[in-house]
Amino acid sequence: MGAQEGGFIVREVAVEAVRPLRTLVLGAQGHGAEVCYECDADPSTRHFAALTPGGELVGVATVHREDRLAGYGPYLSPGMRVRGLAVKEGWRGRGVARALLEALHDAGRAQGIRESWGNGRDANLDFFRRHGYREVSDVFEVVGEGRHVVVARDLARLTRAEKARRRPRAGLRRLPRADPRGRRRAAGGARGRGAARLPAHAARALRLAARQRLSATRSGVRPAAGTGALAFRGWRPRARPPP
Repeated sequence: MGAQEGGFIVREVAVEAVRPLRTLVLGAQGHGAEVCYECDADPSTRHFAALTPGGELVGVATVHREDRLAGYGPYLSPGMRVRGLAVKEGWRGRGVARALLEALHDAGRAQGIRESWGNGRDANLDFFRRHGYREVSDVFEVVGEGRHVVVARDLARLTRAEKARRRPRAGLRRLPRADPRGRRRAAGGARGRGAARLPAHAARALRLAARQRLSATRSGVRPAAGTGALAFRGWRPRARPPP
């Protein structure tokens, strides 16, 4: 699985590939030398990396199946927990973390996951909010790691940015939407949604012809052969009632 981004590609990798950057980035944020999570040995755990065309590792993230029990409700199940999201210095602010999160979300949706959650630093809350997450707990202190908040999002609800990225790209022709009035019989056309619409003047002329035919039928007058829809032998317009 891979997704091409600006100057890098996101793909699923083995746990051994993500641990060096975990140590480099998260170790500098107070995590020390610990780069292994208990979930690393879980078969449901998946690891994603952002790599440049030259093979340089610039971002990593880990996700595993775990329902959220912490924080406020509502609690959606099944859930997945995001861990070890780290971006190499010099690549921050270039969409690496966003691309990694999107890869995790897509992988979760493909497996029927309903909720994505994790412990986010309070300094990074704006980033999580932009990607559809909300705070579901009070701020708590993690010894040696700073202030954190539990964040979660419903994967069924797309953000505006995700909806925009799913729209057809420029240059691709989108099929026209059916006219809701197409259910009515377009003058002389077939019934059904998407029936062709005539110009207003042509539609009025055909409606007039239909009324004339109806009037002629009721009066027992047959149209002259080959004279067209508007020419009837012996036809006279009805007198309008006084106002």
